[in-house]
Amino acid sequence: MAAAREQFGSWTLAELEGAADDVAAWRAGLSNTSRYRKTLAFRQALNAAVRWRYLTVNPVAQAGTNPQPRTDEFLPLSREQIDVLDAELGAVHGPLVVFAAETGLRTNEWAALERLDVDQAGRAVGVQRRVSDGVVTPYPKTERSRRRVPLTAKALDAYRRLPARLDTPLVFPAPQGGYLSLDNWRTREWYDALDATGIERRGPYHLRHTFATKALVAGISISSWSA
Repeated sequence: MAAAREQFGSWTLAELEGAADDVAAWRAGLSNTSRYRKTLAFRQALNAAVRWRYLTVNPVAQAGTNPQPRTDEFLPLSREQIDVLDAELGAVHGPLVVFAAETGLRTNEWAALERLDVDQAGRAVGVQRRVSDGVVTPYPKTERSRRRVPLTAKALDAYRRLPARLDTPLVFPAPQGGYLSLDNWRTREWYDALDATGIERRGPYHLRHTFATKALVAGISISSWSA
């Protein structure tokens, strides 16, 4: 909801009720990778306002259909491609790609990772939380997503190559030290690196599928692993 709040947070309900054209224009300005989920969240929030009779109509629904993006084919990356991307993305984001491919963490999990979560001596990382649009959600202790993931030698090396920073507890922070905007990173770093190295475009989530593919080839069960 962060994007919708930024655009429409100061609008009154009366103003929102007649804002279908404004919502359509806002939606058109969202990236292809985030448009569906951000529009869906906004629509669901205003559906509640209609149920509670704060609004008579939902302007997001009136703004037109919100087509779900096509599901991409899984395109795992080879070890050689990971190495090329590591070199292309440089000292800050190169290790990120290696770490993600070696651990299988979701994008919103590695973006929320803190240095205290990394146990170098035990060669493992604790997955405690996720972040979306700058909002951090801790995993409940009983949720399967809260887990301890082993660190391979490559993952540990990638972590140790990261530039030291004292202004943030995050492992993969934004330049200013806060949470990395995944949409911005995808557009400005990831896609540019794929284009520069001649690798077919795919989302950074395919780093997770790279991990899964490697595990299957090695005969490691991923029965508890979910996409």
